[in-house]
Amino acid sequence: ESTCVMDGTTLTLSAAGGGLNLSGGLASSSATTLDDYEEGYWTCALTASTSGSITVNTGSDQGYYIKIGKLVHVQGLFTVSAISSPAGTLRVGGLPFTTAASLNESADRGSNMGTVLDLVNAKSGIHTHVHANTTFMDMNAGAGGTAQDASLADDVDTGTSFLISGSYVANA
Repeated sequence: ESTCVMDGTTLTLSAAGGGLNLSGGLASSSATTLDDYEEGYWTCALTASTSGSITVNTGSDQGYYIKIGKLVHVQGLFTVSAISSPAGTLRVGGLPFTTAASLNESADRGSNMGTVLDLVNAKSGIHTHVHANTTFMDMNAGAGGTAQDASLADDVDTGTSFLISGSYVANA
């Protein structure tokens, strides 16, 4: 028999195999109250910031997410099925929640959330960067020293694969 005991500061569940159901009408104005949990799938959209197009294979365009409070964890493997002269910054879009509107450059931004396989030209130091109040992240590569290569879309080809796993802060 499972029991739930609240001693005023800690909620204790006494049996294995259960869990805490947060699906009810939980609501609180306190930033320290866990009042949101969700998980599901998101559809990846790849775009090039300057020109051209990138088509994600419909058999590998779904990622998985878990949202706990404002923290969103995303993951997935996405494969390109077609391109048409993509150029510029590579954008991974379709994130399941809008990023926080007040992202701080050094605190809330996602980094090193993914890698890329089978680019036309080998790249090193691939990293991501989420922008405030959007549903996408930019993928860039290292270019030596403190410089970065923001033209990764130029090297995407049919068969290029993206492995994404990381977290970001959501707007709500």
